[in-house]
Amino acid sequence: MYPHGNHDTLKDTFATIREAIAESGKNVAILLDTKGPEVRVTTFRDGSVVLGEGAEFTLFKNRDEGDVDGVAVSYPKLIDLFFNEGAQAIGRELLLDDGMISLIVQEVRPDCIICRVNKGGELKNRKSLNIPGYHISMPYVSAQDRRDIEFGLSQGANVVAASFVRNHEDVRTLRDFIDSIGYEHVEIIAKIENQSGVDDMDEIINYAWALKFRLSSSPKSRKHLSASALQRENM
Repeated sequence: MYPHGNHDTLKDTFATIREAIAESGKNVAILLDTKGPEVRVTTFRDGSVVLGEGAEFTLFKNRDEGDVDGVAVSYPKLIDLFFNEGAQAIGRELLLDDGMISLIVQEVRPDCIICRVNKGGELKNRKSLNIPGYHISMPYVSAQDRRDIEFGLSQGANVVAASFVRNHEDVRTLRDFIDSIGYEHVEIIAKIENQSGVDDMDEIINYAWALKFRLSSSPKSRKHLSASALQRENM
């Protein structure tokens, strides 16, 4: 459900779904998709840009509209984190649009991260930004997530898809919040969308009803997942 709508418009959507379920006479779950602790690029003047390999591309704290030279990010504090690291941040890989585009950090300034395009392609508005092996200290259940989840559950959602799960503590935090507002029966699907989630998935499954993977752009993650699956088959 989120981040693909707002509460006002989704009230009608929920009502339509509940009506269709009642008419069908079948037991159908309503899935609530959370926003999660994601980092994304913002928007481009023309909706997208094409980044060529070897080109310079800059990620800004603040910029009204992006272009082929750079774009702002949804989490400006990321620039502060990189700047405080100094030389340690240089050479780090940043993956955009689920790994379809790769950037390498060349320089960090107080207001931006200057990168070189390692793997180019078309980059559209609000695509994801992931950093392999790097933990961004963001709360898992934000204030907005809490409002969205409470609204969705009050409208009849009975399964929560937890986006960008990094470790089992994220799922436990979400479980505690859902229980605290009186929805102990609601199940959680943990969406594994980064390497840290893959690394901790054996613990995550102990707190989630099911796992959902989106790792097609990460060969390392696919290898780890395949090895873990084989281990489970042999148990």
